[in-house]
Amino acid sequence: MVIQARNRLASETNASERHLAIEIRSRLFGFAVFEAGKIIDWGIRGFASGATGRKIAIKKFMFLLKLYAPSIIIARRTRRARHESSRSSALVLKGFRREVERRSTVLVILDRQEVREFFARNRINNKQGRAVFITERFAQLKSKLPRARKKWEPERQIFTMFDAVATGMALEGRPSLPVDAQ
Repeated sequence: MVIQARNRLASETNASERHLAIEIRSRLFGFAVFEAGKIIDWGIRGFASGATGRKIAIKKFMFLLKLYAPSIIIARRTRRARHESSRSSALVLKGFRREVERRSTVLVILDRQEVREFFARNRINNKQGRAVFITERFAQLKSKLPRARKKWEPERQIFTMFDAVATGMALEGRPSLPVDAQ
């Protein structure tokens, strides 16, 4: 069952359920596993570009599904830019969606704006601020917090994991789970 995070409300999620939050990039994805409001695991999984790389990404995702058996998987909608990396991310998400549907697990796709608004309510408007906020809530991630980057430096890969945590927090910060089945 795929759920679009938008308008109507459904029953509240059980606090003891296990949630898997993912953030997809063109050649890697970050993940965070939540249980009872705590993070029990997190990380980054890389894969090659192209069709073969997407198959590897799906296998790595399937491993996480088997290992953690989440009741809900949370993803942030991929960008709609015309760049090849955005198309690649969308194809990976499509493959993940097929695996989730095959297992009859719930997939919640949050709009990118929803995640930003969740943090904006806490007066946080940039990735570094989000990462600091996340490490304040989840002390076990403090050692993963990268230093603030310079404008000319590329984004560090670890931010993919922090973005997955941010997506999971945005869903858990909602009073109830929105439903708009696709």
